[in-house]
Amino acid sequence: MENQPEASNESGTGTSNLRALGTTPVSDLARGRVTGRLDLQGLLASSTLPESLRKLVSGVVRRTRLRRIEKMDVARELIEHFEDGIAAGASVDELVVDFGDPRIAAALIRRGMKRKRSWFERAVRRTALVAGLFFAGFVAIYLVLAVRYWNQPVRIEVDYVAKIRQESDGATSDDRGWPGIRAAIGDLRAFVDPASTQDDRELSSMIEAASAGTVPPWIEMVTGPGAPPAVEDAPSDAAQAAFFANATTAIDALRGAASKSVLGFPLGVDGGGPEVDRAFLGLAPSEPTPVADRTILDGSVIDLQFPYYGTIRLAARVLSTDARRAAERGDGSRFVADVDAMFGLGRQVRTPTIVIGQLVGMSIERLAFATILDVLAQRPEAIDDPTLDRLAAIVAGLDDDRLRMRTDSERYYFLDLAQRFYTDDGDGNGRLKFVSAGAAQAGLVPDAGDPEEGGGGTAVDFLVGPLVAGVTMDRRGATEIWNRNLDGIEAGNSIEPWEMDASKPPGMDGPALGEADASWISEIRLFPVSMLLSATHNLVSAAGAIRLERDLVRTVIALELHRRTQGSWPTSLDDLGFVGRDPFDGESLRFVLRDRIPTIYILGPDRLDDGGEWIMGRNGIARAARDGLAGTTKFWGRIPADPGDGLRGDVPVWIGRAAVEATGGDS
Repeated sequence: MENQPEASNESGTGTSNLRALGTTPVSDLARGRVTGRLDLQGLLASSTLPESLRKLVSGVVRRTRLRRIEKMDVARELIEHFEDGIAAGASVDELVVDFGDPRIAAALIRRGMKRKRSWFERAVRRTALVAGLFFAGFVAIYLVLAVRYWNQPVRIEVDYVAKIRQESDGATSDDRGWPGIRAAIGDLRAFVDPASTQDDRELSSMIEAASAGTVPPWIEMVTGPGAPPAVEDAPSDAAQAAFFANATTAIDALRGAASKSVLGFPLGVDGGGPEVDRAFLGLAPSEPTPVADRTILDGSVIDLQFPYYGTIRLAARVLSTDARRAAERGDGSRFVADVDAMFGLGRQVRTPTIVIGQLVGMSIERLAFATILDVLAQRPEAIDDPTLDRLAAIVAGLDDDRLRMRTDSERYYFLDLAQRFYTDDGDGNGRLKFVSAGAAQAGLVPDAGDPEEGGGGTAVDFLVGPLVAGVTMDRRGATEIWNRNLDGIEAGNSIEPWEMDASKPPGMDGPALGEADASWISEIRLFPVSMLLSATHNLVSAAGAIRLERDLVRTVIALELHRRTQGSWPTSLDDLGFVGRDPFDGESLRFVLRDRIPTIYILGPDRLDDGGEWIMGRNGIARAARDGLAGTTKFWGRIPADPGDGLRGDVPVWIGRAAVEATGGDS
C-alpha cells in the first residue's frame, strides 16, 4: 500500500511530460526546450477563474478558429480580463452579461487577430485560397469533361475504304487498264533483263538513256544541251535499238490498256491486289494482322496504299520516249497515238480522287504537253496535216472538267479518321478521343480496350483524354474546316490565275488557316486538322496551271497550222483560231518573231512586257524563266511592293525554229 502513491505519482508525471511534449511548438522543440505553451487546458486550470468562466473562455477560444499559438494569446487576455473584473468586485454573472454573445465576441476577436498578421502572411494565405478555388473549379470542370468523354463511345460504322474501291473499280474486267499495263511493263522489263521480274530500275535506266537520244526539250535550242542524265551503266545504242525493236508489241498493248475507262487496280490497306500484283510490285505476301497487334486505324483509309503510282509514271515515260523516237523517224501517227495514251494514263490515275493521284495525273499530262511542244518546236515535219488535226482535236478534248482537281475521296479520308478519332454523340458530333485513338497508334501509350466500345483503359487515357477532348475542336467543327479546305482546292478549278488572291486561299475565308499557323496552342486546338491544312492549301492553283499548259499547246498547234496554210509564221497571234492567256494579266499569250524564229511568252513576275526577253540571273537564264509557265505559280495573283521580287524580264514558254518555214506538213 505504501508503494501505490509513489506509482501514482510516477504515472502522473509521465502523463504530464507527454502532455507538455504534445503542447510544445515545433520551434521550441527544435531549440531543445519542452515548454508546453500551447496547453490551453493547463492554462485555464492554473487560473483563479471559477469553472463557469473557464468554460466561457474555452468556448470563445475554440470559436475563433485561430492558430493554436494565437488561441493561447486570446485565452491569456480573456483570463486576465475576467480576473481583473473579479478583483474589482464584479460578480461572475455580471462579467458574463457584460461580455456579451460569445459567438459575436469570437468573430470580433478573430478579425482583430488576423489584422495583426504580417502582410506577407496574409498574401500567402489569400494566394493559397485563390489557388484552392481554381483547383476546385478545375476539378469540377474536369469531372464534367470526363463524364461527357467516357459516356460517348467511338463508333466505326462506315467502310470508306469500300467507297473508294467502288470509285476505282470498273464494271467488268474488260473496263480495267491495270492488267494490260502490268503485262506490258512486265514484258518490257524482260526485254531489258530477263531475270528482272519485280524491279523497274533496269527498265527506267533504258528509258532514261533512250530519251536523251531523241527530240530534246525545246529550251535547249536557246540554252544549249544540258548535262547528260546520270544513268549508271547506261545501255549502249545497240542495246537501245534492240530493246525498242522487241518492245513494239508491248508498247502497242500499253496504248490499248491506257484507253480503258478505268485503271481498276485492286486497292488495299497493305498495298492490295492478288498475289500476281504483289509479286509484280515487289510487295511481301499478304498476311492478316494478328489480333493482338490490331489498332483503331487498321482497315482505315489512312492505311490505303497506292504502289502502282510508280509503274504508271514509268509507263508514261515509256510512251513519251517512244513518241519522241517516232517523231525522229517521221512516224506522226505513232507519235500522236503515244501522246493520246499518255493522256489516257493521266485520266486513269486520277481515279480514285485522292489528291496525290490528281497530282500524279497532272504530272503525266504535263509530260505529254512537253512532248508535244518539243516535237512541234524541232520535228514538226514528222506530223502530216491530217495527223496534226487529230492531235489538235485530242488536246481540245481535254476540257476544263477533265483537268479539274477533284477531292471526293479526300473527303472520305477525313471522315474515316473522324469516326475513329472522335466520339459519337448520336447527332453527328463528338469529342476527340486523342489518347486511345491517336497516341496509342503512334506508339506513345499502349492501346487498351475495344475501340468499338469506346476504347482505352490506361491511366494516361483516363487522366489526359478528357482534357485534350475539352480543349480541341469538336468533330463537327473539325470536319467543317477540312471540307472548307477541300472546297478551297476545288474553287481553284474555276478561278483564273490572274484573279487569285494568294493571301487568302479560296474557300478558307475564316480564321482557321491562319490560326493553325499562329501558335502551338492553336495547333493543339485544331488538332488533327492543323496537321493536314498546310499540306493541301497550296493546291488551289494546280488546276489553273494545267489548263494554261493545255491552252499553250493548243496555241502552238494553231500556230503550226497557220504556218502550213499561209507559208510563214504570222506576225501576231490575232489571226489564230485559238490563243491561250497570260496568267499574270489574263490577256492573250504574247508573241514575237525575231529572225524568223517564233517565240511565245508570258509576262514575268514584274508584269511588264519586255518583248520576250528572258529573265536573267548571274549564271544566265534565271530558273524562274527556265521552269516555264507552271514554274511561275508562286507569283500569280499578287503585286508585291517590289514587282517580281527583282526578277526583270519575261518567260518564254515556247520557241520554234526558222528552218521549218515552208508550206505543207511534210517539209
